[in-house]
Amino acid sequence: MTFPSSDADPDGADWLFEQLDGQPMTYRTYALEYWEREIDLAAISHVYRHEPLSREVLATLNPDLSLSEIAGDLYEIGYLASE
Repeated sequence: MTFPSSDADPDGADWLFEQLDGQPMTYRTYALEYWEREIDLAAISHVYRHEPLSREVLATLNPDLSLSEIAGDLYEIGYLASE
């Protein structure tokens, strides 16, 4: 496939994957734009460092969830929770 040279992102891949750069601040910006709410950068960084998810961090990210509600999801993706 030949892309036009006049378009800096002709297939949209740069736009599509820009939030996957591994930087907590990039995700925070994305979340603010998408969900229109502030998310604590320290909590996002905690997750990005793959530290065990605590009740406190989860409450900062989403106060409507509990660890028991997402335990299956955490197990499925191999993420640890601290109880």
